Amino acid sequence: MRLDEVVTLMRPKCTIQDQRPFFWPRDVDPATYIRFRIREGDAERRDAADLPVQEVASAVQYILEGQISLPKDQLIRELARLFGYQRLGSAVETALERGVHEAIERGFVRWEPDRERVVYKGDMFR
Repeated sequence: MRLDEVVTLMRPKCTIQDQRPFFWPRDVDPATYIRFRIREGDAERRDAADLPVQEVASAVQYILEGQISLPKDQLIRELARLFGYQRLGSAVETALERGVHEAIERGFVRWEPDRERVVYKGDMFR
């Protein structure tokens, strides 16, 4: 069976990010998604382009729940480590920055420009 046939049968939800489709189970609302997947081995690490902003935004909240606030560049490094990236190349950095922006837009965290820090706002994981 071809991939397009499988997708047609499953009828998943789809979001587009950088002209790439991301498929979600029918019972998942990407706008309220609060989980993220991390790698369990080198073979499971995803390309940065394969990280949906929804997952990165949830990871931002997870990290800041324990740290309360971090400078944005340090938060990006923590996210990279969490997702299994040893180096912070431009593609990884761009994907993670988009996730930070998404976390701010969704109200998980807030940006404090005077201190150049991202700050945790709530207790969604409790």
